[in-house]
Amino acid sequence: MHLNTEETDIIVRGCGPTGAMLAGYLGTMNVRCIVLEREGEIVTDPRGIALDEDGIRLVQGLGFSLGDHHDLTKGAVMVMDYGTSEGGTGHVGFICHKQPGLEKYLRKKLAETKAVDFRPQSTIVGISEDDDHVYVEYKDKNGEIRGRRRW
Repeated sequence: MHLNTEETDIIVRGCGPTGAMLAGYLGTMNVRCIVLEREGEIVTDPRGIALDEDGIRLVQGLGFSLGDHHDLTKGAVMVMDYGTSEGGTGHVGFICHKQPGLEKYLRKKLAETKAVDFRPQSTIVGISEDDDHVYVEYKDKNGEIRGRRRW
């Protein structure tokens, strides 16, 4: 079978909080990337429930204001006191969040970035390499299998 091979710089597997944040930063640096996400919609089950001070800083670095209540929207969902008022960077030590809301804002950032190509309903079915490239084969929502290279 001959695969339609498209070229990109990076392939990100999964668009949960970590994959979406990585793709967001790659996009701001104009690094071409494709995000392959198995699900068609934002998952309502938490794949993450808290941000530590580094996570808070990373979210802010993508342009999201956490506001006076350290929230991703307007009001705090929950702030936990675990014996300290600040982490080492001046933020609270960590905050809890609602993952679907966080993913919504991160995916909005991806949609605004021309370097990021988000592909929901895509499943990786194979990875191979030669001397010059790495190839990723996946099935997208149309059932097609494509290869990507230069990972």
